[in-house]
Amino acid sequence: MQSKTNVKVLSAPKILTLNNEPATLQVGDQVPIVTQQSQSVTSPGAPIVNNIELRDTGVILQVTPRVNDSGTIILDISQEVSDVATTTTSGINSPTIQQRRLASTVATRSGQMIALGGLIRNRQTRQKSGIPLLSQIPIVGGLFGRKVDTGSRTELIILITPTVIRSPEEIKNTVDALIDGLDLTRPLIDEAKAGLVGPRLVPAVPDPIPPVPR
Repeated sequence: MQSKTNVKVLSAPKILTLNNEPATLQVGDQVPIVTQQSQSVTSPGAPIVNNIELRDTGVILQVTPRVNDSGTIILDISQEVSDVATTTTSGINSPTIQQRRLASTVATRSGQMIALGGLIRNRQTRQKSGIPLLSQIPIVGGLFGRKVDTGSRTELIILITPTVIRSPEEIKNTVDALIDGLDLTRPLIDEAKAGLVGPRLVPAVPDPIPPVPR
């Protein structure tokens, strides 16, 4: 039997915030993690009570920008990319969180891309087992044993491009550029702009003023 998996993930989160105000963007799931187990020893057949903690996973971006008068942008950034995997290192019935996290403070200019960090990891594992002596026989030894080759490669790079928006026209251009990249949701956005989707606000009509008696 043979299986092959090829996964490519590209995440491009975008977030808008005020100067010197923190912002958080999270796209992922909350995964239940077992933190404690307890069972009564005085009552036979007592159920096992588990304490569960919800762990945030996925793409989590936290950033606080500070823009000075010269146009320099100082960013306090915390970036996390995490996935859920089956626990294989112990017998605990709880998932393993595969986590890549970066925290840094950088300075750049508006519209200039910077690389926060990168990771390339290549891992190869070869495992061989079989019947003693028989599995060591040349040519036919493979009939009495088993050989498993596994490999994994992880490539991670984090790029960020801050943009300073100073006027309503620049806000409109930024929103239009974001919408241009959302081809599947364009019909919904166009309808929302036209007022065809979502709640509508009906202006209140004031009651007529009754005539003042003389």
